Amino acid sequence: MTLFLLSALGCTRAVDAPLDTLVQDSQDTQPEDTQSQVLGNVLIVIADDVGMDSAPCYGLSSDPVRMPNVEALCESGLVFERAWTTPICSPTRATMLSGTDPAIHGVLQAHTGNRPGLPEDTQTLAEIAAQAGIATGSFGKWHLGDEPGVGDSAPNYFGWQHYSGLLSGGVGSYWSWKRTENGLTALSSVYTTTSLVDDAVTWVDEQEGPWLMWMAFNAPRPPYHVPPEGLHSDTELGPSGDCPPGKNRACYVAALEALDTEVGRLLAHLEAQGELDNTLIFFIGDNGTENAVAVSPVIPVKAKGTLFEGGIRIPFVVSGPGVAQGVNTGITDATDLLPTLMDYWGLPTPEGAQGVSLLETLADPSVASGKESVFTGYLEDPAQGTDGWTLANQDYKLLHLENGAELLFKISEDPWESQNLLPTEDAEVQAVYEALNTELNRRKAAGGF
Repeated sequence: MTLFLLSALGCTRAVDAPLDTLVQDSQDTQPEDTQSQVLGNVLIVIADDVGMDSAPCYGLSSDPVRMPNVEALCESGLVFERAWTTPICSPTRATMLSGTDPAIHGVLQAHTGNRPGLPEDTQTLAEIAAQAGIATGSFGKWHLGDEPGVGDSAPNYFGWQHYSGLLSGGVGSYWSWKRTENGLTALSSVYTTTSLVDDAVTWVDEQEGPWLMWMAFNAPRPPYHVPPEGLHSDTELGPSGDCPPGKNRACYVAALEALDTEVGRLLAHLEAQGELDNTLIFFIGDNGTENAVAVSPVIPVKAKGTLFEGGIRIPFVVSGPGVAQGVNTGITDATDLLPTLMDYWGLPTPEGAQGVSLLETLADPSVASGKESVFTGYLEDPAQGTDGWTLANQDYKLLHLENGAELLFKISEDPWESQNLLPTEDAEVQAVYEALNTELNRRKAAGGF
């Protein structure tokens, strides 16, 4: 089917095509054009509960994590310093797949059985890619429910031609968990992180054309444990299994090292198969670090599940053919993934997508994306007082909390939000507040909030 679709679309697969060429192709290509499109592989690696205090490459953590394979991606690619997701798992996944923010897609909390999942009519990144003849494979955490009532086939329904992993938000044990493959669920005793990469390696070897791989690890989120020997470097934790008392942070770090080791195995396999040079790689956290294991500069009350930077500012790295080496300090958020990939593949961005393409920035880190603000929200059910909405531009960040509080920070100078500027008698600060407040309310209202 993939080969037929490629033929029908006139698509050709190019190896190591530079991004500046792709930028020009995407600018020249309109939906009605019949010229060939350039299609390359895409690998999206998502780490669960990894904020800036636990991210390699950024030099911010008081307890640095050793992740040599991700660090190599940073050294060869582009590191985004000001990237936002949402404060928790499910809304981030919905945002990345749809290219819309939580006010629009409506996934505003972590999914459980009685909460809405991904809306049935969502046009996802996976669906668009599959329609363009790109093979789609998702491995790992789904956590977006079963809104159409299709049971364990929900990931397939939303465009993943192959799915294997865990449908829920996490596992009770990394060695005893429910593994679902294309609608069929059975108990697995293989260490979850290893199992996901095993499945990905098998799948990629079966592909004969371009592919999109969504590698959504549930690691290093709880339960905290000691990973298998050889996947991490902490010899003081003892044998694999339950985490020793008082060692949650050390076990969290070990699980993150294990994730990196398995990412390295996947990348080595792609290289051996001659696929790595034609693969654009994204590494991203889904939200901030869990408060039980957060470290400085993040404080636990401003970590995962909050709209503070410790909850929504995450590592975001892109590496691959034509991506420039460097650092970008502009603002970006999870809505930008979909339009960036549409641009990369020369496909039209769906109407209603809210992000911007980062393609030109990937080719030259000094090029601004043109994104004027980032926006996200989080509403538990029932809403908690610290839930709400937030919007930021390059310098300032405004929060509207459900308890009625409004907070304004000069984020460019106060990145961990220690000084609330409201209320203010400063005319310049007041003008900033009014502008951000107008835009935040506009973005909320667009989704009916």
